[in-house]
Amino acid sequence: MSKITEESSNGQKEQNDCGQTRRMVLQSIGTTAGMLAGLGVSTREANANPVPDAPESFRVQGTEIVTTHIKPDEVRVRRRCVSTDLKERYGQQAIVSTETHPRPENQDDGLPKRNTRTIRRPWDTYYAKDDEWAEHLAKRDKEASSIETNALDKPIDCPKWYYENVDGGFERKGPMNLAGLTQSKNVSAITDILVSQGWSDVVLQHNRFAWVPQRSQFEMQHKSVATDPARVDGGKHAKFWATGNNYITGTAHEDNWVPHEAVSYNSAEFQIVNIFNSRGIANAIKNRYNFNNGGYLDHGGYVSHLYSSL
Repeated sequence: MSKITEESSNGQKEQNDCGQTRRMVLQSIGTTAGMLAGLGVSTREANANPVPDAPESFRVQGTEIVTTHIKPDEVRVRRRCVSTDLKERYGQQAIVSTETHPRPENQDDGLPKRNTRTIRRPWDTYYAKDDEWAEHLAKRDKEASSIETNALDKPIDCPKWYYENVDGGFERKGPMNLAGLTQSKNVSAITDILVSQGWSDVVLQHNRFAWVPQRSQFEMQHKSVATDPARVDGGKHAKFWATGNNYITGTAHEDNWVPHEAVSYNSAEFQIVNIFNSRGIANAIKNRYNFNNGGYLDHGGYVSHLYSSL
């Protein structure tokens, strides 16, 4: 079985158990005439033809049931994904996750004081146990010949997707849309530029994992930044992984308030590109690499390049 590593507060990698990270999926929440409205957008919404990079046997289709409980002090979202594919493969009918979000003390978040709403929508993604992913991805890496420490020499040397660790397995959640390099071999050289422009590196977030070919294991994000720590009104959010010698791969998205679900990838990606191009110690090239990982919201499969001289 592959290792799963998690970055601790002191920067050291610690082993992390499968099933630790849970997350609900509710694409958007709003209010209409005092009632909670869920916008039923599928997690895997294809605007372009994605290249799966996952065996069809990992694909799961079914129904996603999201129940949102709004209380004066918190919002609790329970996500239950039901699929006969899960039943046939693992003997479990569903995977379940629950997340609780504290509300601002003044409750000025556009939500009613109390409400409960359940929505159902199609669920279509890739899910497998840790050892199944490890076997598949390690074989893919081997067939791609050597995995270089110069990660951007070949797109396959970079993680292409990020995953959620849920119920003892990994569910693919979305695409990487940033890649680049730093002179210091430190991912902080990338995030520090965004922090210097008003972003925060103290972020309330759902942890996500990426398969890092150079180390043949799933790893939790190494650094995160956002336009605001809590993003009560939504905002931009980016997560980065160190891959290879001085290379990074990342995902950036714009999210909503509850439950911080991506509503756009391009808006955050291109804002970061503009920030890097406004700094003398950095630069960026929009849509530099074709990662062939399109099919999620407005991400078309092309990844922007970031460079930092720090």
